[in-house]
Amino acid sequence: MNLWNTRPKDEWGENWNRRLEAAGFQVVHVPTVRVEIPEENPELCQAWGDFLAAAGRKHLLLTSPRALEALSFCRLEPQEPLFIWAVGEGTAKKAKELGWGEVTYPQGRAGEEAAGREVLLPLLQKGFSKGDHLFWPRSSLSPLSSVMVLKPLAGLLLAPVAYRIVEGAEGRGEEEAREAARWADAVLCASPSAVRGLQKAVGPMAPPVIPWGGTTRGEVRRLGLSLAEEGLIHRVRKILQSQGGDEG
Repeated sequence: MNLWNTRPKDEWGENWNRRLEAAGFQVVHVPTVRVEIPEENPELCQAWGDFLAAAGRKHLLLTSPRALEALSFCRLEPQEPLFIWAVGEGTAKKAKELGWGEVTYPQGRAGEEAAGREVLLPLLQKGFSKGDHLFWPRSSLSPLSSVMVLKPLAGLLLAPVAYRIVEGAEGRGEEEAREAARWADAVLCASPSAVRGLQKAVGPMAPPVIPWGGTTRGEVRRLGLSLAEEGLIHRVRKILQSQGGDEG
């Protein structure tokens, strides 16, 4: 069976290629979303420094491994343990490797983006005390409304944009996307952004979609695209289960 992987061409996208090919799938890798992480981001680094310097309990909300990559360019590390809240097993794994503090993430349905948020945000709210500080390095598409429920309690609530998500294929990628659409039996989308990029790139030519996570599935339905058969979706999820999708 031919699968089209729409993830960005980074370590996570290449990891999915290897896993799928090892399971016997033929894979073409043509991204429908691009992630831009600037090496210089003064707003992010200023906010990160203010957060680390503040006295009191500090919570770090992570909804993508890319947030940690963006923070690495600030060259500032916590001098005391943080309370870290991570969506997705891939994000949690990266956070644990840094050793910045205890990492909490929903383990029941790893990679389920909707389930991750539905479970994680109430946990964060329960663990949050008046005067605590929250830092959320978010994507350019992430709404602040997700965490505004904590604003009345927070000493500091900082949510700067850490990385930019660009939807759709550009230049030569547009032609490659059309070729992939004709060749593939199904297309794998790891985020709502990838689904929107897919529609922009090929429109009604899009093959049936294998969505990663509840919000991604919802975006497929909202845009009127077709879903792959549930048996195939389940099979692919099992192959990729230890690595989550992306927020955005």
